[in-house]
Amino acid sequence: MTDNSVRVLLDPRVEQEDVEEASLELLWLFLEERPHTDSTPHEHVWLDELSEVYAHFVRDDLLGVSFLLLHGDDVPEAERAVRAVLPTVTLEEVVAALATASDDTELVNALRFLAAALPVETPELVGLLTATARSGAVNARGAFVTAAAYLEWPRLLDEVARLRDEDPDQGVRANAAIVLDAIA
Repeated sequence: MTDNSVRVLLDPRVEQEDVEEASLELLWLFLEERPHTDSTPHEHVWLDELSEVYAHFVRDDLLGVSFLLLHGDDVPEAERAVRAVLPTVTLEEVVAALATASDDTELVNALRFLAAALPVETPELVGLLTATARSGAVNARGAFVTAAAYLEWPRLLDEVARLRDEDPDQGVRANAAIVLDAIA
């Protein structure tokens, strides 16, 4: 993403219809619908003519997370407007959820949202994510592999390689191998 773009994570309860209703309230001009392909998700695209920002509603079915990708001239204003009319999830909330997850479901959900947020690599996040890769839970280790594939941070890929070579679960090992082959 460029400096003039941001992902606004949508609350899991937000559906496409909610975004369509919000677009009317925000006076966005509908431009197009892009069907999903093998390599791209289904999306709807609007233009906020006032801020000269394009808004792409994306439902990432692999992660099970929806977000708005905003890009253009006045992204901060468009982001404020979106957050005022739709329930959203902030990166700070995702990091807090990851740090305080009390069960595997919460941990997996936080990993999905973190991957969709595409944050900048920081030692804190690397540490939190690496801890999930060393969790006893198979689904958490699998979710870590998916998040690492999205983020492509070198220190996370080292942990994916460890899972490929050492994880007790054959499915986690196989997915880790697929991720490393795809990124290499």
